Amino acid sequence: NAFHIASTYLGEQVGPGSLPLDQVLISTDVSEIMNGLIEEACFGETLGVAEVNESISRTVDPYVRAHLTQVSEDETRHAALAWRTLKWMIESVELSQRGALLDQVAEAFIKRAEDFFGGTREPEAPYVFERELEAHGVLSNKRRHITHVQAYHEILVPCVEALVGARRVIPMREFGLYDLAI
Repeated sequence: NAFHIASTYLGEQVGPGSLPLDQVLISTDVSEIMNGLIEEACFGETLGVAEVNESISRTVDPYVRAHLTQVSEDETRHAALAWRTLKWMIESVELSQRGALLDQVAEAFIKRAEDFFGGTREPEAPYVFERELEAHGVLSNKRRHITHVQAYHEILVPCVEALVGARRVIPMREFGLYDLAI
């Protein structure tokens, strides 16, 4: 597991710390739940799968590769559950509320596009040992960004299109992309 790998690399035992449950905030607001589900679960878990799969492709240590493979399988199930949950939430609300939820999905999608493609990015200083780190499953920020952008196009776009159908156009031209008809 991850703590065994970390302990091996550090040469000392490490493990999980305490989880302060008194700081957990639970919301019953549908809009807040949707935002968290879209950003953290649907987008976050999906991009996490892409990232860990990229790490697997670069990892040479068989123990790390086996652990990352298990993580990929777990994260894939989490991402699939998130998308099914989002679909269920949208289908479960009154028709009069459905348009607002679909707009929320589109807005989150545009925000993610802005994060990936908008503005200027500071050039990243290269890791001195970038290849060595990747061989142990640690991607550089640049490699992680490239992986996320690729996953955005190859996974998130089709998932959002399948989820909301051909209901609206998301303007993407300002990012140098074609508008998305969803």
